[in-house]
Amino acid sequence: MSDLRTYLKEYVDTINNILDTNENDQAIIEAAEREWIRKDHRRLVFTASNDYRFPTPPPKKAGGSDIHSPNELPPQTSPPVNN
Repeated sequence: MSDLRTYLKEYVDTINNILDTNENDQAIIEAAEREWIRKDHRRLVFTASNDYRFPTPPPKKAGGSDIHSPNELPPQTSPPVNN
């Protein structure tokens, strides 16, 4: 087994154990805090606030189909045809 696969399997097994042995969110967070050191990113996943974990998407802009998100390309237009 590769190092990455071993690491991920151990992480998933630990998460499953935490979920199987704890009934509520607070108990899950406390178990994660006991499992991993303070600055370990695996612990931070559990201790992050709900606002961070589940952000509210920004409101949609009014306007119509010509409005596009900043990460979208503008609609394609055909170049004029010269006869």
